Amino acid sequence: MKTILLFINGLTLIIKKRGLSAVILAILIIILLWWNATLINDKYSFFKTEVKTEIEKEHSIEISSTIKNSINADFKINKVLEEILIKFSADRIYIILYHNGGTFSSDIPFIKATEIYEVNERGIAFKIRDYQELPISVFAYFNKAVALNKILLIKNIETLENKDASSYEMLKEKGVKSFVLIGLYDNKNIPLGFIGVEHIRTKYVIDSLDIQALRRDANHLSNLLY
Repeated sequence: MKTILLFINGLTLIIKKRGLSAVILAILIIILLWWNATLINDKYSFFKTEVKTEIEKEHSIEISSTIKNSINADFKINKVLEEILIKFSADRIYIILYHNGGTFSSDIPFIKATEIYEVNERGIAFKIRDYQELPISVFAYFNKAVALNKILLIKNIETLENKDASSYEMLKEKGVKSFVLIGLYDNKNIPLGFIGVEHIRTKYVIDSLDIQALRRDANHLSNLLY
């Protein structure tokens, strides 16, 4: 702003001393400066538009790629779950993942758990909506097995009543007779969540071959999720 004022004052002095010719010269200089500024502004606007278009294009490609990868992953995950359902003659199978729930006032983080996938046998009600954004403590008994990297096998959930009443009530409410749980982990063996396999119509007795197959499937699902 100061530079512009000095320029105008300089032109005023020239006009006073030099007369009409100086006025014409000053007008020509102003026109030249205006024209140059317009060219610069046009080039800047064009450059800005080009950059914006390029950014939007890259962002669009990135979003499209993300959506495509997500759809492919969802398809593969559901396919593996369906295979486990058939392999175990199960009625319901699901994945529950741990995630950040925020922090307490003391800045100590707390974790939540959410069911993100569920595959059911025909005629079995979906429960996925009931297991969203829950405190991790809801699954305290299950979390112990995940932390120890152990498969939790409950052939008859009635035996669970004296071990953990809350887990027993949770499974009982869903009509579960037999239950199998296996953890999901990242490549550093940090727990991501777990797979739950439920038998509702009949009890199921798992054997060693089933356990090996389930471990392989859990590792595959962990890789797809991580």
